Amino acid sequence: MYMLKRIANTRQFKNPISRQIKNMENNLFESNSHEESNNLANVLETSDVLPDITSGNTSDPHLSAYIFTVPKSGNKPEENEDAAGVHNNYIALSDGASNASFESKLWADILVETFVHLPPRDMSTLLEQWLVAPIKQWKEKVTGASLPWYVQGKALCGAYATLLGLFFEWKQEANKSESDISIGKWYAVALGDSCLFYIHKDSLVLSYPIEKSADFGNTPPLISTFATDNQFVLNKLEKACYLGDFFLLVTDALAEWLLKEIENNQDSWQDLTKLTKETDFIYLVENLRKKNLIKNDDTTLIIIQV
Repeated sequence: MYMLKRIANTRQFKNPISRQIKNMENNLFESNSHEESNNLANVLETSDVLPDITSGNTSDPHLSAYIFTVPKSGNKPEENEDAAGVHNNYIALSDGASNASFESKLWADILVETFVHLPPRDMSTLLEQWLVAPIKQWKEKVTGASLPWYVQGKALCGAYATLLGLFFEWKQEANKSESDISIGKWYAVALGDSCLFYIHKDSLVLSYPIEKSADFGNTPPLISTFATDNQFVLNKLEKACYLGDFFLLVTDALAEWLLKEIENNQDSWQDLTKLTKETDFIYLVENLRKKNLIKNDDTTLIIIQV
């Protein structure tokens, strides 16, 4: 019933569309033309950007990554509405909102694929332009499907999802043996209640964008398939990066529990940094659910180590 995704070296991708994606990265957001939006939608439509391959490495030699995900208790893996992905030095996590939303899993998948392959050039600008192609792809997939009459009305509700993105920039002469010397910078952007926890020298430095467990609610801000609902800015967090740093990207159920543990002076986040096995993550989540310490929801964890 459960799924472990461990990120592979992306050089194993054999899809020729990858070259198209790379060539488009330098000019996609320099124009608002419908032609470029259509091209992006076509690229994402035909590319396999998040395959299930077992490995703990990425194609970025500075990083190792693991992704663990467990569906809501009683649901099948294909009903899991979380999406996660790593490509080179870009990492993304999205939690599709099932309430009053249609095909939120599809929308979460598209947001993750787009962020790790074609992220916004300026993370502090309005999302409206960046979201043109992802929204177009979602609409084409939904309208192209043969939907029963009683489902067609739900499609008009659109889809909503959180987005948490992390990416790195490395110094050209980075010292890979000195943990006290910065080897680059890391940046994070977020909308919604999926959270990032940053660990440096075995100490938890920060959580982002939510800092207190009391701040979790039932109506987090979400990215929509309706362009008019996306009139906001993704604020960028920027910090120095060091050898040995850990990053935990988690969806809301696990994030809320972690913040409660931190507020009670518990270092449970340390156990998460050591996870490498699917069975251990399954046990952790199921045990927390049985004790009613986390809500029964799709639960995803990305572990990044520099």
